Amino acid sequence: MTPIWLVLPDPFSSRLFFDTGIVSALRARVGDRLELVLDAGDQTALWSKRVAGIRIIKPEDLMSAQGPEKLLRRIDRSLDARIGFYPLSLRQSLRHGFNRERMRPGHQNWFLDSSRAGSLPDWRFLDHAMTSWHYRMAKAVTPAGRRPRVLRRWRSPGCASDRPARSGSSGTP
Repeated sequence: MTPIWLVLPDPFSSRLFFDTGIVSALRARVGDRLELVLDAGDQTALWSKRVAGIRIIKPEDLMSAQGPEKLLRRIDRSLDARIGFYPLSLRQSLRHGFNRERMRPGHQNWFLDSSRAGSLPDWRFLDHAMTSWHYRMAKAVTPAGRRPRVLRRWRSPGCASDRPARSGSSGTP
């Protein structure tokens, strides 16, 4: 039986997929094949409670980092929390007045949590540098010859990527 992974990378996606019934509809349709890759930060436990009987895969279970690679990932995550997607998005929203009246520190919706905008001054050139860093080509990657666990799982027996692609299908999981 080939598992079907639903990746919920943040609280916003988790709320959207749970509250609109997508998770329960998928569960009804594919049964025990559904597995969640759940990374909702400090809200992960909250969303985990809503999925009784569905296997939850934590992102750290998919990556094996050691030595210098582990240090690079730690630095990358630290930078991402300060100058990555959410800080960049919030700075843009604040600059253009989008949802300013709804924003407050610690808001449950990360897009409205003004504390995630970071402590850097509101200078356009900093936003440009943050954008360049976030969308750069060279992100933390696994050295050649070492595959993260996610690839080992995808290539394990019974996984869709081991089977020939059907006509009209890309063959990717």
